[in-house]
Amino acid sequence: MVFARTHISSSAPVAVVSGGLRSDQVLPLDGWGTEYLAVPDLVQGRGSAGLFRVIAANDDTEVTVQGETTTLQPGEYLDVDVPANEFRKIKSTAPVMVVQISASDSDPYMTTVPAVENYHNTYTFTTVDLQGPGTHVRKLCIVSQVTSGFELDDSPLDPSIVWTPILQSGYSTGCTDITEGSHTLIHTDPTAVYDIFVSGSSNKETYGFHGGQLKPCPPDPPPPRDCADWFAKGSRDDGIYTVDDPPFNIWCDMDPFGCGGTVIQRRTSGSLDFEREWSDYENGFGDLDGEMWLGLKNISVISSRRNHMLHILLEDWDGVTAHASYSVFSVGAEGTNYELTIDAYAGNAGDSMGPEGRYDSSGKMFTTTDRKNDDNGVFNCAEAYSGGGWWYPPGCGYAYLNGKYLRDCNPHCDPSQGVVWQTWRGAGYSLRRTLMVIRPKG
Repeated sequence: MVFARTHISSSAPVAVVSGGLRSDQVLPLDGWGTEYLAVPDLVQGRGSAGLFRVIAANDDTEVTVQGETTTLQPGEYLDVDVPANEFRKIKSTAPVMVVQISASDSDPYMTTVPAVENYHNTYTFTTVDLQGPGTHVRKLCIVSQVTSGFELDDSPLDPSIVWTPILQSGYSTGCTDITEGSHTLIHTDPTAVYDIFVSGSSNKETYGFHGGQLKPCPPDPPPPRDCADWFAKGSRDDGIYTVDDPPFNIWCDMDPFGCGGTVIQRRTSGSLDFEREWSDYENGFGDLDGEMWLGLKNISVISSRRNHMLHILLEDWDGVTAHASYSVFSVGAEGTNYELTIDAYAGNAGDSMGPEGRYDSSGKMFTTTDRKNDDNGVFNCAEAYSGGGWWYPPGCGYAYLNGKYLRDCNPHCDPSQGVVWQTWRGAGYSLRRTLMVIRPKG
């Protein structure tokens, strides 16, 4: 299948490969980043100059290279030619993907470049079993700001490895030969992170790949603060877990590609009434394994401990799904009336939380039928519309995920009275299922 500037989503994990003569796996959006180091192969002792392609997924993404800024729309790309004896730092205002494309048709390749924020402290990798006659050469190259303290397979890395500064980048690169098979590389300082490139060649075949293609999971912290901490401790089963300080129970969605997500809202059947007053929304209600609202107090505690992202999953009555993700999400303390901070939308459901003006939910306090904190000058948005508590903007907004669970009126239900995500199915469509999940960012 041939796609151009296409957003691909799936109900289960899939792999996507792009290219022809030169091809590589396309990273999921969670693996994209905002800072990259573009280093031609020649600087690392192999190859020549480099072409680096920067691909955007978000509206109005500003990409800055050597002081020059280019604005990209979803699916657009910027080609950056880097001379053989130079390097480039690439920075962007929203996550982008960067691939390196060889300039030689005699050795064609395309490889995904990891974002700096995706550099790891520990890598486990396996060489490729090359075929054909001749000498098989396998190399491990490291790009790092530190040049000592590495251990390969529990032994100090050869101290004779030659480190070459990458011009004035602050990074150095060093390579060493490795044997066939699986290896583990660590740095003895757990805070040190770096990039690796594993390559091999024979008379007939070559290969190469970077590490760091997924964001590092958060380190193992005691005690667990959220589902990501339980994931880091080795838990992989969806279910009820306890977090500490103060202790309370949460439901964890242990998606192996998400590092553990904390469910803050779930609607599946309409069995639970969401037309509730302030105390219920503050303390939470429902069953953690069914329809539920985690509670503003608990959401505030979790989101205040570190930077979080919000993922919203939606399903209509035909079984069609959509999603909206926000890279910035937090809920303030009780004294702020649980003020919402939300930004950096991505997804295919449309942005019903962050459009500018009277419908922007960021910076808004929580409102229920018995406690008006919205800035609407005529009425209480919770009373006038869905009945559910929410972070209503002055115009009451486009999102009503805690609204009435309506079944038989779609798509002509009373506007904004049901479970509504207006930018996807409109104000008169009440959704069948919703799920709101938060997890640490980066």
